[in-house]
Amino acid sequence: MTRRKDDPGKLAPARARLVAFVQNALGDAVTAAGAQQLLEQAGAWLGSSAVALDAHLRAHPEAFSSGSPKCPPSLPRLLRRIHAAGLGEKVLLIGCARCGKTRIELIKKTPEGRSCAWCVHREQSRPNAPCGVCGRLRPVHARATAERPAVCQGCYRNVGDCVVCGRRRPGGKLRGGPFHCIRCWPLDRLCDLCGETKPAAARWPVGTVCHRCYDQRTNNPKPCTHCGVPSVLVAVADGGPVCGRCVGVEHLDFTCRGCGARGAIRSGGRCVRCVATSRLDELLRGEDSAVAAPLRPLADALRVANPGSLLTWLRVSQSCQLLTQLLAEKTDLTHEALDALPQGHASRHIREILVSAEILDRRNEDLAQLQIWAERIITALPASQQRLVRPFAEWHIIREARRTAARGVYREGAARRDRAQINTAIAFLNWLDTNHTPLGELTQHHVDAWFDTHRNKNRPVVAFLRWLSARRIIPDIEIAPSQQGSPQHFHDLDTHQQQLRRCLTDDTLPLEVRVAGSLIRLYGMPLAAIVELTTDRFTRDETGACLLFDTHPEVPPHCWRALSMVR
Repeated sequence: MTRRKDDPGKLAPARARLVAFVQNALGDAVTAAGAQQLLEQAGAWLGSSAVALDAHLRAHPEAFSSGSPKCPPSLPRLLRRIHAAGLGEKVLLIGCARCGKTRIELIKKTPEGRSCAWCVHREQSRPNAPCGVCGRLRPVHARATAERPAVCQGCYRNVGDCVVCGRRRPGGKLRGGPFHCIRCWPLDRLCDLCGETKPAAARWPVGTVCHRCYDQRTNNPKPCTHCGVPSVLVAVADGGPVCGRCVGVEHLDFTCRGCGARGAIRSGGRCVRCVATSRLDELLRGEDSAVAAPLRPLADALRVANPGSLLTWLRVSQSCQLLTQLLAEKTDLTHEALDALPQGHASRHIREILVSAEILDRRNEDLAQLQIWAERIITALPASQQRLVRPFAEWHIIREARRTAARGVYREGAARRDRAQINTAIAFLNWLDTNHTPLGELTQHHVDAWFDTHRNKNRPVVAFLRWLSARRIIPDIEIAPSQQGSPQHFHDLDTHQQQLRRCLTDDTLPLEVRVAGSLIRLYGMPLAAIVELTTDRFTRDETGACLLFDTHPEVPPHCWRALSMVR
């Protein structure tokens, strides 16, 4: 039997249209090569699959957002691939035409559209028929008998007249009393242990038990007043609390099938500790069905942890998922292997666990994280910036951090300060590039402008400027000492007016100093803005004098009456 060859006359145009359709639907986030890769992964690139998908998309251009299950089998796969690539907001996943699930293969073609294999199998094993209760066409759960008609799964309950809503619906008798339908069934009940009205967790011989009382009793077994064995006390006899065995209720024994301890029972009739230990062994088990020798210290350290916390960690923790991935890839558990991963809460947590279990040596983690962070952020910089930032970071910041760590005093605050210095150095270079200023042409004016416009970054940039100046990369500049805290010394109104009057009348001062002092005293202008003013911004006419500040409106002439006295 030979494989049917693809028709190049149909296949090539179909592929081109598919790539164009995917690119138009996803925008600039996907290139032509990326679109082709998505189609290949979805099985929509070869032969009849590509031609069928192309024909469907031409007939239904809204297929990516309609969610209609009447489509070729390759379309749901393609949409799931797009969603997995992080572009789920641009498409709508197609669900099974019967159960609506979107995360499973829709391999069956039904009159309603693409369906999953389970729904088709369920219909074949339990054919649809009219329900004798609700009248809808559904899979039969109980066949018709002489006493009752065929009943679907949703109606396979007692049916009666609800005492709350008065409607005839499926439901039951509450504690043998009045009939309640499912919608009117009361969720909150009176707990016979604490006396509060809460959602019920169980019904014991002692009465209804709320969730809090249930957890408290199952997690804290106490001696039974009859047999004296520590157990979960579920009943009262002869005036004292007793266990389930002593009152003949065997299903409320709460005895673990694994270790024989009595208490809270989880899956498989085992206690929390047995379940957590079993799942831990499954995680750390090697090819010979035993915990590998290098991982035994980790297993011993985790077994003594709180079993409830360990079970939660094994089930939902991201650090446990990361450890599972490393073990599945047979990666050696070393600092270098963890350093190659994205650094976050999960990697830090699993590293601390391995250090506590003495599988990894303890190191100055603040210094190590600074080095990892610096390497990753510098590698992403342009080559022109890397030539400056890398030696500054490695030979100035990180080298000094190593010296401090050798004395045992390098902590998180110091690492945060060093990151700020490297980040500010990058921001300063970006600011120069934005202003089209080469580093070799840096002047005092540029430095003053930076200090005036980036006040929150003044202190971190000083180390970078001094480092550049010491290596003759920039000319000598004056770096004003940074101010610590808020201003503490203020002039009163008389002193302020006296200094302004001196700027207007003292001929012994240079004219530039008098003008600058007047602008500072009148408007609080920074020096970096004053030095940018040119003579063409000052005008005088018969009404007075005025000055234009950049794009701001002209200063009203009456505000410049005093300044116009300057000659």
